[in-house]
Order: sequence, then structure tokens, then C-alpha cells
Amino acid sequence: MNKNKKSPPLTFAQYQRLYNVVHTLANHWTKDSGRSCVFFSILGAVLMNKHYKRDAKVACGNGAVMLDQKAEMAVSWFVQNADGSLAAGPEALHAWIVCDGWLVDLMAPNYREALIGSTGMDTEAQELTASIVPRMMLQKPLDQTEGSPDQMMKAGDCVFVPHNDVTSSVIDTAFERPQLEDIINIALAWHRPLPNSMAPAISITNDLGEITTINLIKRD
Repeated sequence: MNKNKKSPPLTFAQYQRLYNVVHTLANHWTKDSGRSCVFFSILGAVLMNKHYKRDAKVACGNGAVMLDQKAEMAVSWFVQNADGSLAAGPEALHAWIVCDGWLVDLMAPNYREALIGSTGMDTEAQELTASIVPRMMLQKPLDQTEGSPDQMMKAGDCVFVPHNDVTSSVIDTAFERPQLEDIINIALAWHRPLPNSMAPAISITNDLGEITTINLIKRD
């Protein structure tokens, strides 16, 4: 069993800064920040290792998080069986970070977009979801992320089931794209660990010599 430290790997301010940097880069390159969990987890783990000296690793598998118990609203990356029950399987996928016996999901503030994008909601339902689902961080001891989705009773309850083979395959596939290495280097050059100040924007140059300025998106 993983022995977790009493405090989470990141302070709230550290989590928020990491999220803002990775979300900004995901928004620029993937255009879908609600379905960029692998992007969030790889960049987040690299930055945690390099800038905060944390032993952070990426994990992939199935998961679910209760967002609002009154509205019975949850986000899930499990396979739904014909009888409505949920099961672990490769057809559904989420990625997160494991560090010091804790689970860290840097994409948690984007669960709103993940939920809306996965269900094809109409405008009214999207507005209702946006009003209910807060933007919050997720850091939990691993032993509090085990069990069954049926046991999730209150907001923040979650279940994550990692799969080692899936994790290896997903990471290998991600790094087959040469662009990822460039994005990691940009993230390392831009992000600054607290309490250091950080530039509000970064300029990058492509192979054609064209310069693009990326402005940091700050979310509370």
C-alpha cells in the first residue's frame, strides 16, 4: 500500500499556477481542454519533477468524481454496461498524476468542460452544468480514491483505477508526436516555481520563422 504524506504534494497556489500554465498551452495546442487529460498529466508531472523536485508519475485508467450530490452530477471515465452499471475497461480513459501516495488531477478545474463535451448537452443544460460544477483542484490520498463509483456519496468523492499496460501504451503513443517534446520545453521555460514571478506571456517561433505570443490564462 502507498504511504501518503499528511500534506498534498502541491500547495493551492502551486496547483493553481501549474494548472494555469498547462491549461493555457492545452488551449493553444489541443483546442479541447476538457479532453486533454494526457496532455495535462504529462506536462504537469514534468513540471512537478523539474521545478518542485517531486517524484511525480503519470497514471492512466478509469475514474469517476462526484461533482454535485443533489443534482446527482458526476464525471466518469468508466465503461457503462447495458444494465447501466459501470465497469473498468480500455474503452474509457483518463490520466492523472501520482505523487508521494497522493493522486493529483490537474485537469480537475476543467471537469465542467469534460462533462459538457462528453454528453452533447443543449445550451440550457450546458448553462445549468456550468452553474453547478465549480472549478476546484483535486488532490487526494490514494487510499481515498479506491472502491466503487456506487460508493460516491458527496461532492469530491472519487474512484480511480489505474492500468499499468494502458499507461505505458498511452505515454509511448504521446511521445511519438515530436511536437510534445517542444511543448514540454516551452512549459519548462515559461513556468516558474513559486515564489518566483512568472512572465504573463511567452513568444514562440515556428519552423517558418513566424512568431506567436501566448498569453497566460488565469483562472481562480
